Amino acid sequence: MMCCPRPTKQVLLSVLVLIVSMPLHITAQYPKRRVPVRKHREPAAGVRFVSGQSTLKIPFELSDNFILLQARVNDSRPLWFIFDTGANSSVINAGLVKELKLETRGKVGGNASGGKIEAELLSGLSLSVPGVTVSNQTIASLPIDIFSPALGKPIGGIIGYDFIKQFVVEVDYAAKVINLYSPATFNRSVSGEILPIKFINRKPFVSAKIKLDGRDAVEGMFMIDTGSDGVMSVNAPFAKTHQFLKFLPAVRQSSSGGAGGISETIMARVETIQLGRLTINNPLIEFSQATQGTDTLSSYAGLLGGEVFRRFTLVVDYPRQRIILEPNAYFSEPVEADMSGLDLMADGEDFKNLVINEVTANSPGAEAGLKEEDELVAVDGRPVSELGLDQVRQMFKQEGKEYLLNIKRGEQTLQIRIKLRRLL
Repeated sequence: MMCCPRPTKQVLLSVLVLIVSMPLHITAQYPKRRVPVRKHREPAAGVRFVSGQSTLKIPFELSDNFILLQARVNDSRPLWFIFDTGANSSVINAGLVKELKLETRGKVGGNASGGKIEAELLSGLSLSVPGVTVSNQTIASLPIDIFSPALGKPIGGIIGYDFIKQFVVEVDYAAKVINLYSPATFNRSVSGEILPIKFINRKPFVSAKIKLDGRDAVEGMFMIDTGSDGVMSVNAPFAKTHQFLKFLPAVRQSSSGGAGGISETIMARVETIQLGRLTINNPLIEFSQATQGTDTLSSYAGLLGGEVFRRFTLVVDYPRQRIILEPNAYFSEPVEADMSGLDLMADGEDFKNLVINEVTANSPGAEAGLKEEDELVAVDGRPVSELGLDQVRQMFKQEGKEYLLNIKRGEQTLQIRIKLRRLL
């Protein structure tokens, strides 16, 4: 059954970035006392490997550059979690708290785009992925099931800082597996670029440079955010300080949103971004035009997302305050975005149906007569239930490609041909 209206994917994914970036200010649900009390300390997290000091080849699925893997909370059934280095706290979907018989002990609050947000706080939980369990985890409860249509899976939670810091994490994007190592015993040789990181509010940052045609490269501190789908997002103060928008030859207006509202962004290609000695050519990046919320912070330049990291085996080594980028077969691929103008969302109980959520004006989709709420049934005769949301999105990133789309519009069944082209 459709859930209408649906937010755009840009809004959904921006909310994700924002809600998990909140600082953990805890409002305990205890009566106030006039006498001093000893500060409560959480028990130290405990790590238990099934065998040895590592667990290897944990499978994950990649949905629009988001890492989705299955995890358990206490002894729950397997749930789909987003692996998110940009989250300073792990999160569980609020709708699961009752099902899993979890008890809250306080509240967590913070700022998002447009205002403050608040979540329930749960502590003393275990979080398990195949081969290892981390106990005594503190997890925030938030209604994150709104991300399920954008990612094509029933999202149960987010794996964040408290879990990630226990390990040296190796994300092999090409093989779609994660390896977790005990920091004390991690000793495999590395051949990539080693970049130092620093932490701000339990989130990792690395130095990166942006270079526009004909201008010197500009350096800033960018969050390492596997919970973001694009290449780079630049905060509004950093963009204004360096006057990027005056020197961009072609731009496209877009929108992103947070828990408190919608803000404008500008999408553009730049000459390069640089990470140490590594260079990504002609990338599409997003410049925030926000006037309030986290995108207006001047304490850092912006964030780096999954479209960068999928080009590497990414080693996240919090204990040694570094990441390692080892280029894979995707490293030299051009950076491409959707060329159809169709914002697709998964629908139905099993998320096998695909619905057009929004159609960009003056795009191939709009020119072909496609409309919001059209259901995409098949592409060149192949049912979308077999292709899946992410594969269809990848198919729609191929310059000049033509497809015959089977569309269901109300009681009508239509065949519409579309020819893709770059929108920027």
